Amino acid sequence: MNIQECQELDDAIKKHKRVFQAGTQRRSVPNFQLAADLALKGKLGQMKEVHAGILKLQDYLKPLPAQPEPDPAIINWDKWLGPAPSIPFNADYCRGRWRNHKGLYSAWRLPEWGSHTIDLCQWAADADGTTPIEYEPESDSLIHTRYANGINLVMRLSSGKGVGKWIKGLGTCPVRFVGDEGWVEAGDHLGIKSSHPQFLKNKPKNQIRGTDPLLHVRNFLDCVKSRKQPVCNSTAVRYGHMACFAAAISWKLGRKVTFDPKKESFVDDDEANRMRTYKRRAPYTI
Repeated sequence: MNIQECQELDDAIKKHKRVFQAGTQRRSVPNFQLAADLALKGKLGQMKEVHAGILKLQDYLKPLPAQPEPDPAIINWDKWLGPAPSIPFNADYCRGRWRNHKGLYSAWRLPEWGSHTIDLCQWAADADGTTPIEYEPESDSLIHTRYANGINLVMRLSSGKGVGKWIKGLGTCPVRFVGDEGWVEAGDHLGIKSSHPQFLKNKPKNQIRGTDPLLHVRNFLDCVKSRKQPVCNSTAVRYGHMACFAAAISWKLGRKVTFDPKKESFVDDDEANRMRTYKRRAPYTI
């Protein structure tokens, strides 16, 4: 839900030596794997940009009207809230209306798809152990970020509108990786395109959609047996999610921010650093 919880989750998993796989399943989907492989193996040349599809950022919605709490045997509202700030019960929260409400959701919608697409960009940029260091919002649909090595991560609207439209037909949650010798773009509907068709000659014949968790679950179960790290282990997710939160904070503040991935805090920016966490309800404080 915030930067602090990214740290706590990863630290706890390491401390107890658990095998953890996040639900960012596209790392196990063949067309996304091929796209990342082209970037990581230098087929696209020197990497210049990675692009992640996101949802339009927006402020949190007002709380839903209060309703009488049900019998705890039906819905235990206190346990349903968990560590989230206390709010009056409304049955619609439990039917999916929790999205975009402060305390029940985080970072003004950016992690909704960004946790998937930014994760893939982190992977393709060989940045699983770090984050971008600069974040500058241009609008509620476009955020520019830059890694210490100079690679730019562009977070832009997934719908295809606005700057640099996505290729039609590739599917939701699009990503695009750009090097000085070529580019590749992939999406959920088995789609993948490249500036050089020969880059895709090894495209797998047996494809699954980006929303299919089958191979991701298989990777997790194999790692439970072998004790190896899954493809979306807790450290990869720690930094991918921190990139989401740092970008969202820059949008909310309406200005450029600088982030130190080693200290995991904003540089000389008390206002931004106060937004790295929020107070949780007892007894859920870790």
